Amino acid sequence: MSAIYEIDLSTLPEQETYKLNLSQQICKETADRFKISTIYDIEIEMEIKTQKHFWELSGNVVANVQLKCVNSAELFDTGFQTPFNVIFSYTDIDDDSLDVEIITDTKVDIGDVVLQYLALQIPLNPIHPKLQAELSDAGDHATAVVTPSWKQALENLKQQK
Repeated sequence: MSAIYEIDLSTLPEQETYKLNLSQQICKETADRFKISTIYDIEIEMEIKTQKHFWELSGNVVANVQLKCVNSAELFDTGFQTPFNVIFSYTDIDDDSLDVEIITDTKVDIGDVVLQYLALQIPLNPIHPKLQAELSDAGDHATAVVTPSWKQALENLKQQK
C-alpha cells in the first residue's frame, strides 16, 4: 500500500493541524487491506504537538463504509467516527494510559497510523442492523449476538494475561 500522509516530525513547528480527505484509490486499498467490502470516504482531522522528547498526534477519523453481515451475507452501510491519540517517541514512556508508538526515524506515515485506529473500531463479525433490531425486538437477550471490534478483542486478551 502506498504512503497515505508521510511527514518528517523533526521539521514540524510546535503545533500543526491537518485535514485530509483520502482519495478513492486509498479508500479502495484500505478496504482491501482491512477486508471491508467498500470504503466510500475517509476524512481525518488531526493535530500534532511537538513536545520536548516526543510528538503527540490526536484527532478524529470519520469513515463511511459498507460491511457484509456474517449471518445473512447482506451488505449494509454504516459510519464510524473514531477519536485517536498517540505519542511518537524514540523511547518507551512508562504510562499504560498512553498509546506510545516507538519510532526509529522521524519520517512517519501519520495517515497510516490513523487508519489503524479506524480498523480497530470495525466489528470482527458485522451484523446487519435489521437483524440486531429483530433480536432486540424479540426480547431474547440470551441469544443476542455480540459483535466485538478488534479493539475490544485486544482489550479482552490483555485482561486474560
